[in-house]
Amino acid sequence: MQTESLSGIIEPAGLPRTFLSLQTAARTGRLRLQREGVARDFFLRAGLMVWADSTAPTDSLEWLMFTAGVLSEERHAEVRSRIARGDRRGRALVESGAVTPLLLCEWVDRRVRFLARDAISWKDGSLQFDEGLLPPPGAIEVRLTPVEILLSVAREASPALLVPPDPGLVLTNVSSGARCGAVPLLPHEAYVESLVDGRRSVAEICALSETGEAETLKTLSLLAVTGVLAAAGDHSVSRAAAEMVETAAPDPVLPFSVDLPGGETPAEIRAIARLYNDLYASVYAHLIKEVGPIADQVLDKHLRETRELHATVLARAVTGRGGILSEDTVIRNMNLLKDPGRRDRLVEALHDYLRAMVLAVRRILGPEHEAAVVRRLQEQRCART
Repeated sequence: MQTESLSGIIEPAGLPRTFLSLQTAARTGRLRLQREGVARDFFLRAGLMVWADSTAPTDSLEWLMFTAGVLSEERHAEVRSRIARGDRRGRALVESGAVTPLLLCEWVDRRVRFLARDAISWKDGSLQFDEGLLPPPGAIEVRLTPVEILLSVAREASPALLVPPDPGLVLTNVSSGARCGAVPLLPHEAYVESLVDGRRSVAEICALSETGEAETLKTLSLLAVTGVLAAAGDHSVSRAAAEMVETAAPDPVLPFSVDLPGGETPAEIRAIARLYNDLYASVYAHLIKEVGPIADQVLDKHLRETRELHATVLARAVTGRGGILSEDTVIRNMNLLKDPGRRDRLVEALHDYLRAMVLAVRRILGPEHEAAVVRRLQEQRCART
């Protein structure tokens, strides 16, 4: 499988956002973190963490089990001898009689959690995500959501993660498209979340809360770092996910074709443009509902490349609101084209423009919203046939 790579520098308290972004975007691949000569690999399938590994000897499965008292010194030495002869770790542990298959699987899960929990606190180093890379064949896979790891770390009130929000800040619940799935909140965390309505400031929430100011601030910080809450009007979690999928996600495949007039007369060109404009308006309506007035600005960024690619058809045709095209301008642009395949160029440009809009929904809000938009477009086409 051909892969796309994304890389960067680990910033202080930046890894929580990276993990949330990968989960939100339902990515599949390997996230490699490197620091001080140690490399840790975290493998994900559709955003779920399924396996992890490390180059540090003290991160090995047998060493962790030895230091926890599960393996005796003699058993540990025997397992290491088998591994040195070429046995895989799990097989060496089971066939030496050190552990049962059930205990082996339990410790694989514990090890993934340990490596992730520890790595989240890294404040420097480098990271690289390689799209499509999977765990080695035969690896015992787990199914963890990165937000589970973040919650467990944040609940320990790590100073690197929990930064109290400004008292005057207004918080809101992150929309379902940007939010990282079902977040398993404890009762007091769910209670504080219920006080957030997109209008109250942090100070007002603390004054209203029965759990007291200090505990409420701690909970608000935890909910913010795990992607449950964000500043009102801020869609940073979804935008971070968008940046992570910018180059690696495949283009959306629209599971339908548009029934269009077959000719090239001005009336037929206008009809073609109008049919597509109806579809553009539907995508835009979804965006404006989810992200508000900034929809035009964020959409323009994602459509710019397509407009440049099909400049002969789309030049000066965008009205500036919702990606809707000026039918008069499209007709004028088409009149300047003299080649016999100009209708095909028109349809290709308009369909690419629609695909770019749907892809923008994925990048801004997430794959669930993309699927909802595609279903709505399908319904529109079916209603016309």
